[in-house]
Amino acid sequence: MTGLAAGSGQSLFVFFSFSFFHFWIWGVPMLVRKTGLVNATDTDTRVRTRLIL
Repeated sequence: MTGLAAGSGQSLFVFFSFSFFHFWIWGVPMLVRKTGLVNATDTDTRVRTRLIL
């Protein structure tokens, strides 16, 4: 039972970190473009994305 709980907790953590990673890659640049913030921020995000990948 404890092993099952630990396993589901771990997969939940993986799911959440994947969702956050996905949002960081796609959501942040899109939000920057939509809100019309400085283009330098968008470029910085793209560079950071390339470094991560």
